[in-house]
Parts: sequence; structure tokens; C-alpha cells
Amino acid sequence: IAIALDVAASELFQDGEYVFKKGDGSRLTADAMVDLYDGWSQSYPIVSIEDGLAEDDWDGWARLTERLHDREGH
Repeated sequence: IAIALDVAASELFQDGEYVFKKGDGSRLTADAMVDLYDGWSQSYPIVSIEDGLAEDDWDGWARLTERLHDREGH
């Protein structure tokens, strides 16, 4: 069994942060989102993260790719 995520993070992106409006309203930076995905990928067999950050968050995408590019599902 493996997990693939389709986050649709562009829907969460507001004023440079990711806002969890349907949850507790918390706000995360791109770095915090990358940390979240990294932690999940260490704990769960995640093989794909689609739309993990907003489509225009180029700096965030660079950090996400750098951190998780060679990760394989466990």
C-alpha cells in the first residue's frame, strides 16, 4: 500500500501563506509546509505529492524539490 496526496495547495494560498480555513485556521509558510510533507513522508509510505504548494510559489517549490526529490515511499 502506498499513499499519493493531491493537496491542491493553490486553494490554501493567501497573502504568501497557506491557510487552513476548513480546519483550525492556522497559517503555514512554504517552509513549514515542506517540513510537514517531510515528516509525513518519513512516517507514511507517500509516493507522490501533487500540487503540494501554490502554482506561483516558485521559491517554495524549489525548497520542496530540494528536500524531497529523491524520497521514495517506505
